[in-house]
Amino acid sequence: MSSNDSQKVIDYFAELERLGSEVLAGKNELVLLDKRKQKTREALRAIGASGANKSWMCIGKTFIKLPSTTVRTMLESDVNDINVAIEDTRQAVKNRVDALKHYEGLPDLTDTGFRLNALTSEDASILRP
Repeated sequence: MSSNDSQKVIDYFAELERLGSEVLAGKNELVLLDKRKQKTREALRAIGASGANKSWMCIGKTFIKLPSTTVRTMLESDVNDINVAIEDTRQAVKNRVDALKHYEGLPDLTDTGFRLNALTSEDASILRP
C-alpha cells in the first residue's frame, strides 16, 4: 500500500470518527436537555402541590421570592423553550446520522423509515370515526 493510499484510509477513518463524535455529542445534549426538562416539571409540580401564594426561585445566583403564578408562568415558558430545543436537537442528530450513513455508503434514515413524523391532533381527529 502506498503512502497516498494509507493517507486516504486515515483521512476516511478520521472523518468517520468526527461524524460519529458529532452524533454522540447530539445524543448527550438530548439527555442533558431531558434532565433539565424533568427538573423544571418537578418544580412546576411542587409549586402546584404547595398551594403557597409566593415561592422562592433561583435566578442566576440569587434567590427571589415571587408570586407563585409568576413562577409557574416562567417555568412553563422554560418547559416550552426546552421542548423546542429538544426537537431542534433531535432533527440535528438525524441530519448527523444521515451524513454519517451517507459517508459510510449506507441507506439514509428516510430509506429505512426513521424520518416519520407523528400525527398531529388534526390528523388524528380525521382518522377517528
